[in-house]
Amino acid sequence: MLLPVSGIVQTGIQSMADRYSYLPMLGIQIAVIWSAREWMTSRSAREIGTVAAIAILAGLAVRSWDQIGIWKNTFTLFDHALAVTDGNYMAYNNRGVFFEDGGRFQEAEADFRKALTIKPDFDDANGNLGHLLDKQAIRRKALCISAGRSLQTRPGRGPPRPREALSDSGQVDQAIDEFKRVLARDPQNADALNNYGVSLAMKGSSPRRRSTSRPPSA
Repeated sequence: MLLPVSGIVQTGIQSMADRYSYLPMLGIQIAVIWSAREWMTSRSAREIGTVAAIAILAGLAVRSWDQIGIWKNTFTLFDHALAVTDGNYMAYNNRGVFFEDGGRFQEAEADFRKALTIKPDFDDANGNLGHLLDKQAIRRKALCISAGRSLQTRPGRGPPRPREALSDSGQVDQAIDEFKRVLARDPQNADALNNYGVSLAMKGSSPRRRSTSRPPSA
């Protein structure tokens, strides 16, 4: 029972784990209980032992409640692990999986890359990052196809999200043309104005402002 926690026998990539202490602790618990029984021979000793046992159990209950909060879900577990350890590539990878499952792709990608910064040959993080990037590429392609179909059927009047998809997928010029069409019909469209500005910024340009004053005469 002590071999997994001694470091002599390695089981998995972790060197220590709480679960390794469950069975070895049984022997210690039996020794403590038998020793306490031998000690509590008088009534006063039993009373002191009872009070001490209640205090110990109360402290353990509070500590267990705190530990349960850490084990609430994948995020709380590995977020805590990252807070109390350094260079924990496994925790970064596992928290990244939690983010990906929740649709938080940017945070997932950041965690996978942090794991690979610590351990570049970590197969799990390499595989997870590749899968995530592939998923994002497929999603962008699907949005682009949806945008194209929407704009073909309702040019200049389609829903805003497909137009945003065009700029998000790298088709900035086409996105700018569509925003212009919308603004030609509805110059006060706040969404179109905002997305038009974002698209121009992505392209590295901005609309020229017309001067309202005449240049000074020579």
